[in-house]
Amino acid sequence: MDPQQLASAYDRGTFGVSRRAFLKLAAVTGVSAAAGMLVFPEQQAAAAFTQPAAPNWPPLSGDKIRFTVHSDTHVGASPNNNYRDKIPEAFSAIYAMAPDVDAHFFVGDSADTGHPDQYVELAQLLNANARKPVGIVMGNHEYYNWSGSKQNAQDAFKTFLASELNVPGSFQMPGGANEGQADADFAVGGYHVLAVAPEPGGYDNSWYGAKRDWILERCAAAAAEDPAKPIFLLTHHPFPNTVWYSGSNSWNGQFDENANTAQSGAFYQELCEKYPQIIHFSGHTHIPMADPRSIYQDDGFTLIQTATFANNFWMENDGHDETGSAGGHPNAGWDANQCELVEIDPATNSVSVHRLDFRSGCALGAPWVIEPSKGTTAFRYTHAGMAARSKPPLVLDGAEVAVIEESVTANGASFSVKAARVAPDASGLEDDIVISYRAVVALAEAPDTAVYDARFMSDYYKAEANRAEVFERPLFGAGLAEDTSYVLRVFAANPFGKETLVGEAAFRTAARVTPALGNPLLSVDFSTGSHADAALAPHNAVPTGTLTYESDSFGVPVAVFDGSSAVGYDFTADDYAAIAQAETIEVLFQFTANPTSGYFDLFSSAQGAGQDLSYYAPQLQHYVNTGSGYRCTEATVPLNAWTHVLATYD
Repeated sequence: MDPQQLASAYDRGTFGVSRRAFLKLAAVTGVSAAAGMLVFPEQQAAAAFTQPAAPNWPPLSGDKIRFTVHSDTHVGASPNNNYRDKIPEAFSAIYAMAPDVDAHFFVGDSADTGHPDQYVELAQLLNANARKPVGIVMGNHEYYNWSGSKQNAQDAFKTFLASELNVPGSFQMPGGANEGQADADFAVGGYHVLAVAPEPGGYDNSWYGAKRDWILERCAAAAAEDPAKPIFLLTHHPFPNTVWYSGSNSWNGQFDENANTAQSGAFYQELCEKYPQIIHFSGHTHIPMADPRSIYQDDGFTLIQTATFANNFWMENDGHDETGSAGGHPNAGWDANQCELVEIDPATNSVSVHRLDFRSGCALGAPWVIEPSKGTTAFRYTHAGMAARSKPPLVLDGAEVAVIEESVTANGASFSVKAARVAPDASGLEDDIVISYRAVVALAEAPDTAVYDARFMSDYYKAEANRAEVFERPLFGAGLAEDTSYVLRVFAANPFGKETLVGEAAFRTAARVTPALGNPLLSVDFSTGSHADAALAPHNAVPTGTLTYESDSFGVPVAVFDGSSAVGYDFTADDYAAIAQAETIEVLFQFTANPTSGYFDLFSSAQGAGQDLSYYAPQLQHYVNTGSGYRCTEATVPLNAWTHVLATYD
């Protein structure tokens, strides 16, 4: 890969690391303008997929039209997906539950980059497991392999439809009713299912502006046939400011030129006014479907968010996960396998949407029921209405909050909640969940003044078998005073911010003990003319680029880095554990030029935990990765001056 390709791969999220961490990895390959010493960890993420132990699918009966909606399958992506296990399991469950299902629709990001090899594998998986017609909608990822070229990406997509996919009766195959179409008006049991592909443009291939007239024409035709029937609309991206997590550019479809206004734009408003019978399905956000905010009826028609069929969950603003991360893919998010099953009663045109979770082997909550013939007066899933009906979580007998005694340090601790004794109050909102716990710490002598207040993502998104009865988390980044008495209160919260006090516990932080400095973990003395590690347990050195030695004005050898060279040292997981809580760096250096772009890395060991010294001329910045976020301090360092730095973190 050249640097442009690597940068593009980062922006697509291919590496699964932060931009800063990506730059560290890229430096090791010699394509980044970073210099100095790099330490890179062993990276081996464990794949995850929970097989359901005792499936309990809803009984489906009667003369109904049924189809499934899937999104974000990402065939060809990271092996952590386990899509080769998830897809067969899901189809097996679907046919056991609804052998008469009429069709399956995939609403984008089915192939991770749109590469032909990924389409071949996608076809193999569908051909082997799908027994009913398939309809495929493009997403933003299908353009990635083609550098955003609409023509090339859609040609590859149509080749897949024409020569790879052969599920009997599939709509877009040769001879099908929608042969070779990227935008299609699928007919299922007398109902219109409109599928619309995004195009390059907007934010990350999210432009739908060229499709507005087509959507309006097809909606008008469907409504003219029977205005009481639902009109199903499928796009990969959500409309802005509708279903949960559609409130930022990176997640929205752009249907109007001014995509991110307070409402979703003129086109969206026109649809709301004319076609309340629309039921819109989107994907892209990867939000777990247990979240009741995945359905939205506030403005004029129904919008539903479809979670990931075989990739990883995404969520922000719900609190820290087990690792302390407060945004992005949660720690256990690879274990994700969900879709929706749509049921239509042809006698009444009533629609029921079952949210299926193939890890737990059950439907999530009660089905959402939409009655298009009754218009907006029958809408029961407005966010404002659900928030008003929802009640704070229930705290059952036996619930308890405790501070884990052996976890107490000089500046923090871990807490536990008997999560099995905390439950949503379904008497208000039948689909409510306990989405997070909020931990509040105050001084014992001032219990009403919080010195720490943080949210922790509950285990609601995990497979049922993986939800711990006792919920334990560190107080990430608490920074409490040593040898001081505190009181901890923990609240359980639902998605609409309603809370219940679960309990409280008193604790006292430990007195700080400062250990003596031990033998160095990494010791490199370039004045010897070598970049070998001289520590007691030396690490293997991996030079990158052109590394040279010169004598300074005192006649002492120094190492010279040219802006694209580095030396990497293999750190193990044990090494990172050793520096996660405390580390000291000492280095003597001189910068003779400013970085032409970005920064120079003087030292980098912060991929998993540790410290960086980075030169954003004229500032030398000292980063610390605590495992729950970066801390940074800085100082001015002039060019052409020998500078001696000692940086420490405890």
